[in-house]
Amino acid sequence: MKDKIVADVERLIDNNRSSILAFAYNNKNRYLNDFIEMLSFFDNYDSLLYKKIISKLNGPNLNDIQVYLQNISELVIIYYILRTYNKNFIFEPKYNGGRNPECCFDIGNITVNIEVKCPNYDKRIGEEQQDGITVLPGYRYDNKELADIIIDDIYHTCNMSSSINQISLMDNKLKDYLCSANQKFSNKSSHFNILVISLEIFNDLDEWYRYLYGKQGVFTNNSFYKGKYDNIDAILLTNIVAGHKGNFGSDINLWLLDNYFNLLCPYSLSLSKDKNKFYKDYGIDLFGNETKLFFQYLEKIENIELYLPNEEINEINLFQISGFIEWRKSLNNKNKFSSELF
Repeated sequence: MKDKIVADVERLIDNNRSSILAFAYNNKNRYLNDFIEMLSFFDNYDSLLYKKIISKLNGPNLNDIQVYLQNISELVIIYYILRTYNKNFIFEPKYNGGRNPECCFDIGNITVNIEVKCPNYDKRIGEEQQDGITVLPGYRYDNKELADIIIDDIYHTCNMSSSINQISLMDNKLKDYLCSANQKFSNKSSHFNILVISLEIFNDLDEWYRYLYGKQGVFTNNSFYKGKYDNIDAILLTNIVAGHKGNFGSDINLWLLDNYFNLLCPYSLSLSKDKNKFYKDYGIDLFGNETKLFFQYLEKIENIELYLPNEEINEINLFQISGFIEWRKSLNNKNKFSSELF
């Protein structure tokens, strides 16, 4: 059985010789062995599911790092669900005229649907590598023209020799994801729909958390996006990408979602009474204990903020997740590799 899977993987690598998988194969890294172990699990669970996954992997160009990261992000999520919550699991269920999220499964009388997205950071990296000083806005501008005037004034007043380059926010990408996932998800009251955003570093997680709950965040009363996305009940922010960029320096199974930071953010303003109860009873622990710990951290921060100046409060709000990681380390609770390595 495993010989067949190894043969399938070798064919996959032969067709994608510049891929991360090929790099792991050439360096005899455990990353590839763990990948084969995951595929074996899929095959043992359901041989038809395995065939669908292998077929899906053989379709795109995995030499393209963005294509690869999107595909592996989906696999890591599916692997976790099958190992943890596999009741009535369906791979790519069909809703709304044949549109499909990645998977669904049941917890009690609720069907959980999951859609996975992995943002492309090529444009962001290019902007960060420009000559001069780069500026990343903390939030979407109320008045972009006024912001441009202020930055230009700073440049001339300070007689700066280097240009000031503004880095584009990625909240419009989130808007696209919301629109797409909203069309894929069921609107049944018995369905709880989760959009997964797969990221790399904690600064990225901070930024996307601000897109949800910061100024004009999509999970606030003053969302910058006025479109329809009420089918989305929560967004999972995770750093899966951190384990799949070719940096295999640690002896850890990088295909296990348990080994990453996972924060399930509820769209509380939209949740029905039953869905809110489901989130509190099951959702908060659905992807590990980080979400519950994060809410404990927020409670402590709210108490501390009563005694802080506005400048310090603003800094805390800009870097909520990074601050949480530091707080978590202080608890000496090191059962997650995300907080130790990333």
